[in-house]
Amino acid sequence: MRRQKMMANFLRSTRFILALATGLCAFAAHAADPVRLVVPFAAGGTQDLMARVIQNALGQALGEPIIVENRAGAGGTVGTATVAASAPNGKTLALVASNHASNPWLYPKMPYDALASFAPVAMIGKTGFALVVSSALPVHTVAELVDYAKRHPNQLNYASAGNGSNGHLGMALFAQMAGIQLQHIPFKSTGEAMTDVLAGRSHLIMPATIGAVLAVSDKRARILGMTSKVGHTGMFANFPLVADAGVQGFNYDAWYGLLAPAGTPRARIEQLHAAAEKAMRQDSVRDALQKAGIEPALMGPNEFAAFLAADYAETGKLVKSTGARLE
Repeated sequence: MRRQKMMANFLRSTRFILALATGLCAFAAHAADPVRLVVPFAAGGTQDLMARVIQNALGQALGEPIIVENRAGAGGTVGTATVAASAPNGKTLALVASNHASNPWLYPKMPYDALASFAPVAMIGKTGFALVVSSALPVHTVAELVDYAKRHPNQLNYASAGNGSNGHLGMALFAQMAGIQLQHIPFKSTGEAMTDVLAGRSHLIMPATIGAVLAVSDKRARILGMTSKVGHTGMFANFPLVADAGVQGFNYDAWYGLLAPAGTPRARIEQLHAAAEKAMRQDSVRDALQKAGIEPALMGPNEFAAFLAADYAETGKLVKSTGARLE
């Protein structure tokens, strides 16, 4: 009888150890699975560059390999929808930008809810913009531009990378706050829009700092001011802020952040955030991003969630005021 009890205890202990070992092996295997970092735009763009820059540092900080996956289409909604529909296990992330907050107001049908379908992980960066004018226009300051536009209502135009783009919404906000009327000319890219300004056919443009570099040296255009303290450094440090040069209170920049599918366990969100913060504090990562005109800007899950909700609401008001829609 005693021997039978000993044997039963032994078998129970063995089963427990085997179950524990199996669970640990499964956990280890899951941890070794790569994390998909979905970039909802084609290779070569700003978000793709960011993903490539942080890929190794994020993987090392997390202790898990990171695979960058480009899923372009419909202004970023195709790739972002892929993440929204993924298992909430912390193995799929989206690297989104400011247009995440504007897309729901631009597209009549969305495959996800910009807020409810995701769990914010971290904001990781911001970029500023420059107010650039064609040299063919007889203005040299923001104040002179506003005065000229008021004396010539609806006679000035601005180029952008398309309806709903940062350059479109930023200029629309500028016009509203300055009390002026401008005509919008949409192009397919910032490069095409800038070419039109340099040729003197379009009067104004608001490119991100990386796209404004040409205006620093090309005499066919001039920078009147910077839209935000973000990016107001380096070669752009000597240009005034638009808010200080004629349009009080004006501030406009773009953000980049990481989102996980809604329902991802909080412990995993915190783990991903800690890894992202560690990666973003590496000098090599910060230097590479700054060279691309991106300033590291860190926010944790709660702060980023609050920011995203507020930005979504404010962007909605701005998009509605422009009347912009996309199909």
